[in-house]
Amino acid sequence: MSEEVKYKIVISEGCTAFWTKINDKLIEDLSKEEHEEFIDYLLKKLKEGIYDNTISLDSVIKNFQYSDWEHDSRSCDQCGDTVDKTIWKI
Repeated sequence: MSEEVKYKIVISEGCTAFWTKINDKLIEDLSKEEHEEFIDYLLKKLKEGIYDNTISLDSVIKNFQYSDWEHDSRSCDQCGDTVDKTIWKI
């Protein structure tokens, strides 16, 4: 079943063409109410995606600034890899 599209989002990157448009309107031209409604809608869809496993919870966490980072200086004897740990305190 196809869901109706509420927002068409276009992000342009490159040269001097860096902008984001929501329904053909530059994001900075949205009213405060339009901006808040858009964010509320995105967060609602994000939550739905996490619950139905179409969005990784780890990818959501990585949008926040991390608090600390640790690196194991010793390599694994089996594979030669090292372990990094990123810590968030939210």
